[in-house]
Amino acid sequence: MSCPNCKQELVTQTLDNQVILYCQRCGGSFFEENGINRISLKSAKQLLTARKEDIILGSEKLCPIDQAKLTAILEEESVPQNVGLFRCPTCRGVFAYPFELVRFKQAQEAKVNYLNLWNIPPQTIRSVLVLTFVAVFSLTVFSTYLLLQKQTSMIQAQDIIKTVNVSRSGRYLFISFRSLIPLRTKIIFQDRTKNSIEERNISVDLKTLHFYSTTNINLEDEIYYQIVGINSKGKVIETKIERLVIGKP
Repeated sequence: MSCPNCKQELVTQTLDNQVILYCQRCGGSFFEENGINRISLKSAKQLLTARKEDIILGSEKLCPIDQAKLTAILEEESVPQNVGLFRCPTCRGVFAYPFELVRFKQAQEAKVNYLNLWNIPPQTIRSVLVLTFVAVFSLTVFSTYLLLQKQTSMIQAQDIIKTVNVSRSGRYLFISFRSLIPLRTKIIFQDRTKNSIEERNISVDLKTLHFYSTTNINLEDEIYYQIVGINSKGKVIETKIERLVIGKP
């Protein structure tokens, strides 16, 4: 698989619990669907620093997965006009130059801080994200997490995780909440209609404002959820398992 920019062979990198395709020459990165939302600003800066050359070619850009022509993401409120990102129309993956990736993550972080400061309802969080389907963690990862739970002392989260807001807009589900202390957070969905369990990251870095969006939950099923947080000392904090109740769209 070759870089859409400089045609160098891409290598795999694991950052923020996801695998991306990375060009060691120009620093370009290709993310699976929704992956660009999950990478942290810190990791984006690491990818920028690790590049060997500053090179941008004007040739047609092709998806490294299926060779479809990449198109610029334009007129989406989640992407600033001065940031250039490219999407594959087939696999929905996103390609970003290293400088553009850092600028996008900086803009994304600034917008989240703005929403936090003005206490804007969670429906508008979709304006922060390049909205695509969210990858689901395997049950193997979930089993590993359960083993970790048994080895870690648990404390109740009612006094730390405050006011979980759940809403929807069309096919999108939005969940947001605050924590009184910085936490890394995950959410566990239990679909009792299909008898399945899925675990997904919310915040991979320590944060006090947490938001999550997905289109991959069947809201007609009987869904329960639990939020799990890990503080700076590795202490696990978990909420009670609750029924997913959707607010007004």
